[in-house]
Amino acid sequence: MKGVFFKYCVVLSFVFVTCFSMGCSKSSSAVSSLKAALASVVVTSPTASSSTSLAFSRYKWLNYMFPFSVAETTTAPPDVKPMGTMQTEFEDKFKGDDPTAMAAQIGTMEATTYRALCYGPVLTDNATGANVNRPLGDLGMWASTGNPSSAESCAAAELAALIGGAPQFVNKLRNLQATLIIAMGKNGRALPDVGAEVDGLSDLPTISGMTISSAKLKRLSDRGGFKVYKTSITFSKSAALSDVAQNGTVTIYHSPKNDDNSNFIGLIQAVLPYNNSFHRGLSMVYEQTDKVLTYALDTAANRNQDSQDFFNATSGRVDFSKAAFGEDGNRIIASFNDNTNGSTMHYAWQAGSGDGAVRAFALEIPAGTKGSLTGVAYFGFGDAMSSLTDNVSTAWPKKMYCNWVLGTSTGATVAEVQGQTFTENASGVFIPATNKINFAPTNTCAKSGTYIVSAAAPTDYNDAARSGTKDLTTPGTLGAVSAVTVPSYPIPTE
Repeated sequence: MKGVFFKYCVVLSFVFVTCFSMGCSKSSSAVSSLKAALASVVVTSPTASSSTSLAFSRYKWLNYMFPFSVAETTTAPPDVKPMGTMQTEFEDKFKGDDPTAMAAQIGTMEATTYRALCYGPVLTDNATGANVNRPLGDLGMWASTGNPSSAESCAAAELAALIGGAPQFVNKLRNLQATLIIAMGKNGRALPDVGAEVDGLSDLPTISGMTISSAKLKRLSDRGGFKVYKTSITFSKSAALSDVAQNGTVTIYHSPKNDDNSNFIGLIQAVLPYNNSFHRGLSMVYEQTDKVLTYALDTAANRNQDSQDFFNATSGRVDFSKAAFGEDGNRIIASFNDNTNGSTMHYAWQAGSGDGAVRAFALEIPAGTKGSLTGVAYFGFGDAMSSLTDNVSTAWPKKMYCNWVLGTSTGATVAEVQGQTFTENASGVFIPATNKINFAPTNTCAKSGTYIVSAAAPTDYNDAARSGTKDLTTPGTLGAVSAVTVPSYPIPTE
């Protein structure tokens, strides 16, 4: 069996790419050629660390107002790992040319919502003069560190926890497509010519928790001088808990922009099973050029009725103005530069379509040397998800509803946000440097003197004399968060 050496660049970081060399058999050579169609996306948090204290709260967000539905966990969400760790795990499985091993990495098509313990803990306070029960998530960065026993900054911990929720589906979909690519290559299949389609259903191994009913790879007409490959997969998820068996679809359009697929552009679309016969829509448009990646990731889920009509007919992205968006909306616009270690991320989350405001993070890690990076993050509330645009020259967080539970999106606000700067320590953990996060849960975000916090989860946040001083900031004051130009990849014509 002759060894054939090749190099293939796989995207890294929040991003995608590192080169590796490997010996290939005849079948793995076929796998190599099929990699031109592979969207090798690795989605994780730029602040994740192998030393991160894995103390999060987990829950199905719909039950967030009921503390008994919230459980503390020290088990890492599957996608809260350092970028290099996730990259290596994916590469090792792909280099093994074993579709069964790759299939084992897909996991379930279920998402758990995670939050750092510091972020909006459940508690009772008397800041307004009467006891008010605060549900999970309302209070933003309540403490400077991710949990009471951690040195990690709250902003870094919360960002990692957020990525461990709905956005992790991108990694599942990447593993599903990689399983198909490896399986087809092992059986000697080749990339199709323009207009042709290859059926890979019979090549796939058994995948736990789902039944694949269709798996195809098609070559569409070239666009802008680049090849266009379309991977389409239809599956059904096995019934679990109170859910019933549900169907899902995955479509990935991918265009390599050079021979080794280290520069590329593409679009991922998926309709995924959600609670009790409902569905979630996901889209991600991405572009990698010379180790600089930009992307926009959007997800939304049904609430009161089932609908799979999530996507804009032209851009192919999730459209938050559609009725299919009922709850759990997520938007990420990000850029990662593997040459300089710089990264920017804008993140917005909205609990229900009628909430009228998002909870938003904006984070910047300027170019620097790994091991001594610095950064800044802001948290606050922004416009409704359906009103947000790709223009993040003005960051999404722009105000605070300090007393959200008593006023929601029509309540009083202040034109300030929470801000935190952080530095990377010797263990690779981002620890707080400057904290501008304190407020009282009142309409003005302030209370003269102190107030009492009780029934907190965790109990470490109970406080007989918490300061009512408002110590917030405005976006940009502690450091700039860069704008990101979102790539455009309209749905290709077939």
